Amino acid sequence: MAERAGGSTSLRGLRERMVAAAHALAEERRNQSGLCSLPSQSSNIRSTFRPVIDGSVLKNDVKQRLAKERREEKKRQQEANKETQILEKERKTRIQYERQMEEKQRKLKEQKEKDEQRRISAEEKRKQKLQEERERFKAVLYRTLERSSRVDCHQKRWSWEGSTAVNSETKTVNKDSVSTEKLEQRASGLHKQMSLSSAGLQNSIAKSK
Repeated sequence: MAERAGGSTSLRGLRERMVAAAHALAEERRNQSGLCSLPSQSSNIRSTFRPVIDGSVLKNDVKQRLAKERREEKKRQQEANKETQILEKERKTRIQYERQMEEKQRKLKEQKEKDEQRRISAEEKRKQKLQEERERFKAVLYRTLERSSRVDCHQKRWSWEGSTAVNSETKTVNKDSVSTEKLEQRASGLHKQMSLSSAGLQNSIAKSK
């Protein structure tokens, strides 16, 4: 029982001390609030003017930020314009190069066509010349053969007349025979020349083919 009475007394004392401490703390706070009333008022005054100062600072910050953004945008625009100019220059250079190549190809094609026309014209002239030479050769050969046939006819006729002629005409026949032999020799030589010319013409035609 004595122990229980002592325990309750100690608890009561503890409570009393706690209540006293609470009262003391409240009193101290009241005293502190009375002493700090003036500084709190000054702080309230400062707080009333602070938004104006903060607004001006904020306005300057906004101006600086906007100016920076404009500078960056201008720089990006300049870089974009520069890139566009470079691309346009490359495009013009490429178009000019393509035009030059097309012009070169066109000139080469025209030159080839001109060369082909000259070749065809030269070939036609050569064929025409060969044809003319062939015609001349045929004409000469025809005249030679005709002349040779005439000589043969005259020779036969003279030989027939010589066999039936009298002795007084022997000298005349001999002279005619000599003339006939000369004509035959000339015709034979001309025939050989024409044969050689014909062979040369045929060789030239074969080479041209």
